[in-house]
Amino acid sequence: MRKFSVTLGRSLLAGVSAAATGAIAGELSCGRGWSHVLIHHVGSGVAIALACVLLARYRQPETFAP
Repeated sequence: MRKFSVTLGRSLLAGVSAAATGAIAGELSCGRGWSHVLIHHVGSGVAIALACVLLARYRQPETFAP
């Protein structure tokens, strides 16, 4: 069961995958230039990944072992 616990690496991967999914969907519908993409799409992706890491860092571990 220890392999299923939340780690910083897994939470970062979850944040990056959510950000990448949003970036792909945003890029398909966005017709603006590269500066807009770097500021808004990549910036929001970094914010999502950072939020996932911070949430995983500050949540209390749940263990049911005696």
